[in-house]
Amino acid sequence: MLGDFFLHISRKTAASAAGLLFFLTGHLLYISAFLLKQREYMPDLPLFSAFELAAAGAMFAAVVALALAKKIELNAAAAPVAFYAATLIVMFIKATSLGVHIAEAGKPGAVAAFLLLAFGSLMFVVSDALLGIIHFAGEKKNRPMKIISIAAYIAAQLMLASTLFVIR
Repeated sequence: MLGDFFLHISRKTAASAAGLLFFLTGHLLYISAFLLKQREYMPDLPLFSAFELAAAGAMFAAVVALALAKKIELNAAAAPVAFYAATLIVMFIKATSLGVHIAEAGKPGAVAAFLLLAFGSLMFVVSDALLGIIHFAGEKKNRPMKIISIAAYIAAQLMLASTLFVIR
């Protein structure tokens, strides 16, 4: 909520940076929660598998390639945006991986957990990708894109929060 507040209250750099920081903190907390649950359910698994690291690297490379192809200029925001994008990608990978591991282990509510984790984290990726396009690719007046972004964000929060009901 604070991320949205600061992101939308002002277009000034300090407010945008505060919004980014709050969103980043949220994603880091999600990653921590996914790692804790993974450790509880599957204590023998490494925190990050080679496949997860490779998938995260490939996704990040695709984001960089897309930004370069679209000639998106981030200037001073390049490093913070890159760190945020990497964090978002790791959150998506860990959420989906946790869902897969829960399903493989045959835990109660496995299918629901997988669907909520995978699609909830994917909705965060969609929402934040659209926000990036809106703020850095000249789409500030694209109302449909803004509506889709906020709808995806709300869906992400609802789905990830709903995992509390299926992961015990």
